[in-house]
Amino acid sequence: MDDETRKLLTEEYLGECWHELDQNVLEERDIDWCLKCHTHIGCLGVGWQWFYPEDKSIEIRRAIHRTFDTPDDMVALKDRLVEKGEWGRFYKWVSWNYEHGKGSEAGHWVSWLMEPTRFCELVGEWLKGKSA
Repeated sequence: MDDETRKLLTEEYLGECWHELDQNVLEERDIDWCLKCHTHIGCLGVGWQWFYPEDKSIEIRRAIHRTFDTPDDMVALKDRLVEKGEWGRFYKWVSWNYEHGKGSEAGHWVSWLMEPTRFCELVGEWLKGKSA
């Protein structure tokens, strides 16, 4: 999943901050505060990364933003779909675009859907389609 989709899911759908850090602070190898919500970011338990500076931006980004590849991310999106009354529409969209299109047997596609990375990517795809 690209950062644009992760940002859409984080900010516009879950209503959470997509943290922005001062690039100068990152270059000094010290993490400070989010420029938008002023949350203290700190070292986030990724201190080992300083031994691998070429990986630094990737590790920091993963530490401060949702990755949308975990069960917690999947459940957060599912809860938000239900809260907004959109679960039925999303479910029908997935069923129509993936169950019928793949010709899968009834019921088996639900376990296919419940894989965290796939589920999160599908919510992102559905949201982009809604706004198009």
